[in-house]
Amino acid sequence: MWVYAIAILLLGAVTLSSESASAGMSVVDMAFAGDIQDRDPHGRLEPGGSCDAGDNAPSAIPVFDSTAAETIFFWNKVQATTPGVLRHSWYMKKENDWNEAATIDLTLGMSSGYRTWSSKKIVRALHAGEWKVEVSASDDPSQVLCTARFRVE
Repeated sequence: MWVYAIAILLLGAVTLSSESASAGMSVVDMAFAGDIQDRDPHGRLEPGGSCDAGDNAPSAIPVFDSTAAETIFFWNKVQATTPGVLRHSWYMKKENDWNEAATIDLTLGMSSGYRTWSSKKIVRALHAGEWKVEVSASDDPSQVLCTARFRVE
């Protein structure tokens, strides 16, 4: 009888651990910036961006001045109830289609405010226009936690 109960408990533990890591992650804060210092964004793009599942109003989209800098940083503060891997997927809009430009996986520890970021080198002649970054757990990229947009000028 005890062996049967232990087997059920072990099977239950395996089932729980195989659930999507996105259930244990949420984006608490985000920013596009020109630099990261001491794990915090510096030179935040204006106007400030936000996580959004739909389209942001054009006035709410941050603008990256590619004549002033070559690299843009996407910074997140993430709440993670379990360790996992967060994914930043960078997309550029070309002819009304979103084309993936980069995918970066970032390892997270368990924390109420884990700070992490990824960056993209920008060449104005190639990268001017609309961009977005989708945040998801790497094991379930279809479950988007945050979509943040910016524009390169």
